[in-house]
Amino acid sequence: MLLLEFVILGKPVTADEDDQQLLDAWKQRVREAAAATLHLHTLSADRLSLHLTHYFDLSLDSTDIPPSNQNVRVPILEALEGILYGVEYQTLAITSSKRNLRSSFRIRDLSPILADGLYSGQEFVHLVVKGQIVPENDLQYAVSFDP
Repeated sequence: MLLLEFVILGKPVTADEDDQQLLDAWKQRVREAAAATLHLHTLSADRLSLHLTHYFDLSLDSTDIPPSNQNVRVPILEALEGILYGVEYQTLAITSSKRNLRSSFRIRDLSPILADGLYSGQEFVHLVVKGQIVPENDLQYAVSFDP
């Protein structure tokens, strides 16, 4: 079930950024975007599924390479811990993708939130959070521990 959805406008700061102030400012923007959405919703799920899509803006003939999905999502997930979810094991699945705003692509069931991001005319990250209620008897199997 869809719990919430929001966009973070602007070019994301990646995990390999050396400027800590820039990285901290990006994380604060992520927290503010999440908080603005969360005040409208109650997260009532045991396990969360997160999907991030980075809509980047590169000329189709550019030789530049967009940042990796991993480098984009790490600072976002760090910023959301404690706001969107309490502990890491609460997340069931984390997926990420990227799309060039200058290429052709189709979007089925365009949400107003995603439309706002697309119409902004700038790079952005779109985040969708879905939830799953885990039956109490299954909770012991839903949590995995690192050795």
